[in-house]
Amino acid sequence: PPASSPRNIKGAFTDALTQVDATHVIWPRNTEYEIFTTAKKSHTLGALLLVNHRGVIDLPALPVSKVAEWARREGALLDLEKHNWPWSLALVPLVKPDLFELANNHHWRTEYAARNWAEPAPAWMNLGTGGGTEREWTLYGFNTYYALLNSGFSLSPAAGTANGVHPVPLGFGRVYVHTGKQFDYDAWMKGLKVGRSFVTTGPMLLAGVNSVLPGSTFTGRAGKPQQLKIKATVLSEQPVHELELVVNGDVVKTLSLKPKRTAEGAWEAAIADDWTCVGSSWLALRCFEPREGDRFRFAHTAPWFVEVPGQPLRPKKQEVEWFIQSVRKELERSAPLLPPAAVQEYRQALAAYEALLPSSR
Repeated sequence: PPASSPRNIKGAFTDALTQVDATHVIWPRNTEYEIFTTAKKSHTLGALLLVNHRGVIDLPALPVSKVAEWARREGALLDLEKHNWPWSLALVPLVKPDLFELANNHHWRTEYAARNWAEPAPAWMNLGTGGGTEREWTLYGFNTYYALLNSGFSLSPAAGTANGVHPVPLGFGRVYVHTGKQFDYDAWMKGLKVGRSFVTTGPMLLAGVNSVLPGSTFTGRAGKPQQLKIKATVLSEQPVHELELVVNGDVVKTLSLKPKRTAEGAWEAAIADDWTCVGSSWLALRCFEPREGDRFRFAHTAPWFVEVPGQPLRPKKQEVEWFIQSVRKELERSAPLLPPAAVQEYRQALAAYEALLPSSR
């Protein structure tokens, strides 16, 4: 349990906001479970973050559903951390994470080095192991996120650097949340949960669909196209020439940008475009800022949703099959070392994914 772990950070961390100034604050109670030892053997499970809890947690990592129940009672958000830990996909139907780190701590400003790490990408992503290059690692995370959204798991994007552990400057990978005209911590946390946000390792991506922020939901009608008006502005250190529209996990449109120098020396490009959705869908915007040596920075909005009552978005068959195969593999690998309650949790996760298969497309 974190409260008694020798790895816990020592100090008096109260359940009160530390106010640095009008726009800089720290919430001091947050917990990471990062499991590399199971049943006293070297056996990695993965990580799960509890963000913004009030009390001091004194529960072991397993069964993880008990940790999630405690976190919800304490007002915490659950962050899946990285997408390819051995237990990550099994966690999703079990704890219903709020957050998915699209800009995670393997995105480095220095040379990318976290290659061939943990669980490889499935063959249908066409990304090799998913960790061979910086671009493959980034797209592996994106595609995993899209597959979860397609399957009805509404996670909002988040970011993190592991500054002090990884060679990443504090704030390199970050999430911006819209709070209105003034900063307010509670509004920021609420906005983070519902996805009034974008993540970035460089460019600023300010966007609206039908004049509303990411995280919004439009109610559609069966058989009637939903007309959507997209407006976006990209600001960056280096010129960004393309903005990609992602719908239900596919890049359906690449919008050409014409960046211009600002008085401050940055590059700015604004665009307006239309898209028509038919049926329940989600959409998001992303861009890549080219850098020397085939490097890049990226930005990605949270999704907007179109929901047709009684006609939910159908998941993609290859994605659901991947979820099922991944959980079966992890169940077989870890069951000999897990307590019975944790084994049962894996079986519950497997059953949740199997239940999606009949409606898949």
